[in-house]
Amino acid sequence: MIEQYIWLVPLLPLLATVWIASGSVVGWNRGESGEQETSRVAIGANLLALLLMLAIDLQAITSGITSQVVSASWFEVGPFTANLSFTLDTLGLLMGTLVATITLFTQRFSVNYLHREAGYQRFFMLLSLFTCAMLLIVLAGNAALLFVGWEMAGVSSYLLIAYNYSRDAATKNATFALVTNRLGDAGLLAAIFFTTTWLGSIEWPQMMAAQKR
Repeated sequence: MIEQYIWLVPLLPLLATVWIASGSVVGWNRGESGEQETSRVAIGANLLALLLMLAIDLQAITSGITSQVVSASWFEVGPFTANLSFTLDTLGLLMGTLVATITLFTQRFSVNYLHREAGYQRFFMLLSLFTCAMLLIVLAGNAALLFVGWEMAGVSSYLLIAYNYSRDAATKNATFALVTNRLGDAGLLAAIFFTTTWLGSIEWPQMMAAQKR
């Protein structure tokens, strides 16, 4: 079943992030000569993620799919288990497709807009990381994976807002966003702690089932 490959959807933009970052460190995609490769890697990864989401959407409409997919076991502490799981209900599929579509258009628009900018590679690296983070948030099958996506989104959004760090407005707005996200961290961590204590699980289906008892 194609939904078993849902883990590739957030992984593809993450791999693009690693590739672009590696190229910037080693030097094969630096400067204007490396712009084409950088944009192709970022857009290609995003496009593949969107096509996979659309394929899963199509199967969900035509023959149905498993709404909760467990890709691997993440960690275990006594009776407590956290999985790399993804929720593919109607809302998850809709939001995953929407995020992949919007980020794809954003990347394509940025190709010409940022042409010859000194931070071209850095921008596409961060935007790919932000894409991965948002896909994790909307597709996460449990609260722990949601928190990972939330933290990645906080860091990448801070760096994207501060992209033109020579401008005071950019750094001030980035700092404001970072502080605001950290306040959100506290609330989210508290919610995860109390939910786990009361319901005994961080997986969305188990949490919903426990609430109905």
